[in-house]
Amino acid sequence: MQEIGVRALRERLSHVLGQVRAGESVVVTSNGEPIARIEPMRPDVPDDVRDLLDSGVATGSGEPWEDFEPVEIAPGPSLSDILLAQRGPANPYAESAGADAVPGQ
Repeated sequence: MQEIGVRALRERLSHVLGQVRAGESVVVTSNGEPIARIEPMRPDVPDDVRDLLDSGVATGSGEPWEDFEPVEIAPGPSLSDILLAQRGPANPYAESAGADAVPGQ
């Protein structure tokens, strides 16, 4: 993500907006402190995805979003159940000596 000062933004606004149009986000700074972010509009992004992008929880590549069809997940055991089965029986030392117990110590 590019950073640009207010003065430089005034001088190069058309160029910066061209970069934003191309998909890049720009942080505007004043005296070295970030004060704003200019980023591309995302009209093609679903609202729930836009919320994740806006909050910073997720990031996008700037590439256009493609339409997709939801995938139906077949019924079966949960991921938690699968992981617990793969881990095997519980640590026999965990209950008597605490969860971090290591045999022989």
